[in-house]
Amino acid sequence: MVVEYYYSIRKMRAILEKERRELEGEYNGLRGTSCGEMRGGGGNMHRTTEDMADKVDFLRVGVRMKEIDVKICVLNADSDKIRGCMDGLNGSYQKILDLRYRMGCSWAGVAGRMSTTERSAKRWAERALERIAEAMEDVPMIEELVGRATRARK
Repeated sequence: MVVEYYYSIRKMRAILEKERRELEGEYNGLRGTSCGEMRGGGGNMHRTTEDMADKVDFLRVGVRMKEIDVKICVLNADSDKIRGCMDGLNGSYQKILDLRYRMGCSWAGVAGRMSTTERSAKRWAERALERIAEAMEDVPMIEELVGRATRARK
């Protein structure tokens, strides 16, 4: 579960970064327009319903951009923590996890690329996951990371 989450972080980050770029365009457009220009008027600063709606949109976009920044920061921290645990694996274990969870190979495909049987590939993957779980015991706030990994699968 945590390994699948690790390999999905790049895609989740890309989705959030795309949304942020789209919001930046909207935010900059709202920020660069004065209230008078929004109404097409000559700068009369009376608060109209339209002015208030524009201000709400401006604030909504700003808040969402901050939420995205926080989510990206959390994803980066999770990625670093999981990567640190995976770096402790030997090369064969890392390759099996990469083939299975990043590249999406079947067990037969993993076994073929590793020149072993499916049964051995599954056993090696199981051992690799056990080693990661052991390494993660030393990771601070691991429960939160596992919770995010679990929610990401849904």
